[in-house]
Order: sequence, then structure tokens, then C-alpha cells
Amino acid sequence: VMLVLFFGIQFNNTPRTNFLWWWVYMFLGAFFGGGSLGLMLGVIAERLEDMGQLTPVFMIPLLVVAGYFSNVRTLLWPLYIISFISPLRWAFQGLILVEFQNRQRYVDSCNEKVEDGNGNDIIQKIPNSRANQCDPNTSYNFKNSEIWLNLVILLILNFGFRILAYIMFKLRYKERNAQMADAEEKVAKYSVFNKNKDNASL
Repeated sequence: VMLVLFFGIQFNNTPRTNFLWWWVYMFLGAFFGGGSLGLMLGVIAERLEDMGQLTPVFMIPLLVVAGYFSNVRTLLWPLYIISFISPLRWAFQGLILVEFQNRQRYVDSCNEKVEDGNGNDIIQKIPNSRANQCDPNTSYNFKNSEIWLNLVILLILNFGFRILAYIMFKLRYKERNAQMADAEEKVAKYSVFNKNKDNASL
């Protein structure tokens, strides 16, 4: 399916390593990252029904600060801080950097529509003085412009969410065991009380 998606949408496959980067980011961002968030939400939720309510509460803010809808640098400072813990941000940045590695190709093929003296629209190449505006990386203006660095941050976040989910699970498991022990103790005391009451009545 990923092969069909990559070549069907005609993603940038020059150099050939782009496909490997793209596959790694899709795997870590979509599958491994989604599983990491799912594990943490599964520990937080009391019931299976609560998962459906918690998922949008967690996912929508992470999606908003990912940089897809607006540049991360233009976000308000509270949202900008949240963006650092959003796996979607680092996956999106990595995929964009992979796609637009050959930025010079976009700069060379950048055209604009102008009007000639007769009122007709013509297409001409943008002058070199304004060619940088056709550079996708200039438009996105990512703080981390290295593909590997975004991948490392994405890995750290994914493993961090899994470790956090494990710690929360252990704490909740210990708390639940304590609650069950208290409940069993109360049942035992109630049984002894009823038994003594029955003996007294005899």
C-alpha cells in the first residue's frame, strides 16, 4: 500500500534515498507513533468507551500545532511550547524536508503571471532577485532543517510516550491492587461479623 501511495501520488523520488526516508517517517509517525499515543491513552482511560472521548482531546491540539495549518513560528507561545511534544510536528517537518530536498528544481521552474503592454497575461520566469520566494523551505522556515534531527526527536518522543505509559500502568496497577486488597479485607470483616452475629443468635 505504501509503494502504491508513494509512486501513485508521485512523491519526489530523486535521490532514491527519499523513498527510504519517506517510509521510515510514515512508519514512525503513523504506525509506531500512533501506537505510542494509543498506549498512553489506554492507560489513562478507565473504560473502553472513554477512549473515544479522550482521543480527540489529545490528538486535535497535537495536530493544530504540527505546522500543517500554520507555520509553527507564528503560533502563540503556549501552543509553540506544546508543539515540541507533538510527534506530528516532527513527522510532518521530516516528510516536507524529504519531499523538497531538491529545492533548486523548484526555484528554477518558478514562474509568475504578468501583464504585457496589450493587456494580455503572459507567463515568465521570476527574476533571480525574487527566486527565493519559490523555495519551499523558505516558506516553511523550519527551525530544524536537518532530516535526521527530526527523525531523532520523533524517536525520542515515541519511546518517551511508551515509557510514560508503562510508568502510569505500574502506578495504576499498584493502586488497583491496593483497592482490591482493601475490598477483600472489608468482605472478610463483614463475613466474620455476620458469622459472630449468627452464633450469638443461636
